[in-house]
Amino acid sequence: MSAFLIAAKLFAGNALSAVWRFLKGASAWQLIALGLAVFALVQHFQLAGERRHSAKVEAQLAKVTVQLQRISSVKNVQKRETVNRIEHTRVIIKQADERAKVVEQAPLPGNCEQPQAVKDAQW
Repeated sequence: MSAFLIAAKLFAGNALSAVWRFLKGASAWQLIALGLAVFALVQHFQLAGERRHSAKVEAQLAKVTVQLQRISSVKNVQKRETVNRIEHTRVIIKQADERAKVVEQAPLPGNCEQPQAVKDAQW
């Protein structure tokens, strides 16, 4: 064994025997107070760990929220553009239908020329 391990074992053994001597001679109230102090210390470190974890989760949530808002705004813009394109297409279809009616209702000429209404309806 190395000298370090031997020294560590001696120190640990001495420390444990000192703790054991204290615990054997302590009163019930001292043991209760020691137990409560250990409990409070453990709770403190658990709470500190949970706070760190909570801060990490909140940072992730904020990042994801920003991404979702960005996606949502892009979807809203796409939706508005789609509605505008549909309306524009409906206007074009309506105009084309009106021109088609004019062409369909135009009388046929006797000399096989293209009717003036057809010429006017061409774009």
